[in-house]
Amino acid sequence: MPTRLKAIILKKKPSGDESLYIDTLLENGEFGGFKIPGILKSAKRSSFHFAPGAIYEMIFSAAASPGQRVIPKSSELIFSPFSESQDYQLLTAIAEIVQIAEFVKGAPDNAALFELMADTLENVARAQQADKYLDDYYWNFLSFLGLAAEAEPDMAYAAYDLATGFLTQREVSEKPRGDFWLPYPVQGAAARETIRRYLKSL
Repeated sequence: MPTRLKAIILKKKPSGDESLYIDTLLENGEFGGFKIPGILKSAKRSSFHFAPGAIYEMIFSAAASPGQRVIPKSSELIFSPFSESQDYQLLTAIAEIVQIAEFVKGAPDNAALFELMADTLENVARAQQADKYLDDYYWNFLSFLGLAAEAEPDMAYAAYDLATGFLTQREVSEKPRGDFWLPYPVQGAAARETIRRYLKSL
């Protein structure tokens, strides 16, 4: 019996026969690869929304072998952050959101990540300023991976060291600055880049 699941597109690339290959995160937490046949030459169907950040409902049968791309029986657009007049800042924010999935390929259960990613994509698409949603997303992603400690109530923290945990203002002033220190709360593109560098180092 065919499976029906929502899928967030993470990557896309054209194939030699004017089809489109897409890599997705499925709502059940698994990663799925699909082939959308002939869409790059189709006069009836547009490939515009088959891009990272869009969410589709896919109806498909299981792959014949592990890692094989499948052709969905149906693909219905559920949500797209894209419009005819593309906004560079929005495109950059979407790229930040979906690229984080590369750090969880080996995780056994990514269903919670699907919900986190989908919520953030929808919030960022509606927001005039995306940074707050991106900052929260990255911190919640660290929690998803088990890499973010829980703050103690009534403690005034000035920074977070990804290697050791929270730092007070006194500790910040007394300790040599580490390679993976973040402002706390996490704020800004530089902090998110630090998180990505840390994850690449693991």
